[in-house]
Amino acid sequence: LNYSKLEQHDKAIEYFQSANLMNPKLFRPKHLLMNEYLAKGDTTSAVKEAKKIISFPVKIPSNEVDYYMAEARLVTHLK
Repeated sequence: LNYSKLEQHDKAIEYFQSANLMNPKLFRPKHLLMNEYLAKGDTTSAVKEAKKIISFPVKIPSNEVDYYMAEARLVTHLK
């Protein structure tokens, strides 16, 4: 079930928070969580998540990680 597509942002946020706790070393759940906050209109929480992404240590550089970092930097400029 894709809560994001159903616009059930609170359920999607719960899901991505759980995914982040299960494997905290992954960037993708953090990025998806940030995007859910944006979709919900919660800019403050989205910026907090973006800052977490930016400060998260990169162990294996990749284009995917670069993309997540770039997106997070853009979000930090929203206020």
